[in-house]
Amino acid sequence: MVGLAACCSLWLLTVAPAARAAPAAAWHLDEGFGQIAADSSGNGNAGVLGTTSATERADPAWIPGRIGRALRFVGERNQFVTVHPGPVLRPQRLTVEAFARRDGTPGRWRYIVSMGGVACDRSSYGLYSGAAGGVSFYVSDDSGYVLSPTVPQADIWDGQWHLVSGTYDGARVELYLDGSRVGTGTPTSLRISYSLPAPDLLIGSYHAGCDLPFTGDIDEVRVWDAALTPAQIRDGDRVIAAEPLPPGTVPPVSGAPPGAPAANRPEAPALVRCYALLLNTRTIRAHRRTRITVRVAHGTRPVARALVRLRGPGVKISRLTDRAGTVRMMLVARTRGKLRVTVRGQPLRCAGTFVTAR
Repeated sequence: MVGLAACCSLWLLTVAPAARAAPAAAWHLDEGFGQIAADSSGNGNAGVLGTTSATERADPAWIPGRIGRALRFVGERNQFVTVHPGPVLRPQRLTVEAFARRDGTPGRWRYIVSMGGVACDRSSYGLYSGAAGGVSFYVSDDSGYVLSPTVPQADIWDGQWHLVSGTYDGARVELYLDGSRVGTGTPTSLRISYSLPAPDLLIGSYHAGCDLPFTGDIDEVRVWDAALTPAQIRDGDRVIAAEPLPPGTVPPVSGAPPGAPAANRPEAPALVRCYALLLNTRTIRAHRRTRITVRVAHGTRPVARALVRLRGPGVKISRLTDRAGTVRMMLVARTRGKLRVTVRGQPLRCAGTFVTAR
């Protein structure tokens, strides 16, 4: 309310909610049957359940959702929605938003949305449970990723529907839970890379060199080709929160996620659980050419296109493994020392380090 000295009238000023631009893609997941997840944006980014338009045993199940219908994922391989993304899903500024629900964490590095992928490494952008089993968002370029602040497990996996929104405006990676910003964001100015070997956007999993399926329920997935402002996210969440739950709501997925360690046993190191590394040599000598062969396996299966990095005295090499999970490198160290071999794993599940003897 503002008083105007020039007259006796009082003017009541009202501020309209911040307008939200139309999303680049919107999967309401309200079909309730069939193999198609329609894109209501008009940009032609419809998805299919599973890997093909045919019915498959591992397809996610239709259930009552936060608004209308939703999809339930139970962590099976190839259980996801596949979207062959158009250019609007490859922006440099973006917002990714979805409702998710589970009673108890789905585990570490489990994906609600993944855009493409390289080996068991990273997507161009991803909304996932992160290393702490809560919720995080990240964007990546050709050399690595930048992660938002993380929502703790107890704040998100409580059996209720929660809206999670990740944004990148070219200066900061941010995350919102139910319209409220988490932390202050992570500064970065990276340019998102969309040249990853696996090209598809997936809802409910990551599938490129390894599988990181979500267990729980997902609804109302949307991607904007712009970073929504805090006011837009907050006001949009208020509108959504006013929507009543659909009838026939089913209980959330609960219990330990597939593959979780026993409660009375400490979690195995990432290298043991994920990658096995075999090297043909342990010693590097200064000023001598040394041929290094690295073989990467996930269980008993060779991992193709895993990013292997060698770091040591005067050594800095990165290569992708071939179809047999093997990469060969020639190096010359300037000084005697230890050779560090890392299979690039964060922000995904599989990461490990092998250090040679001196």
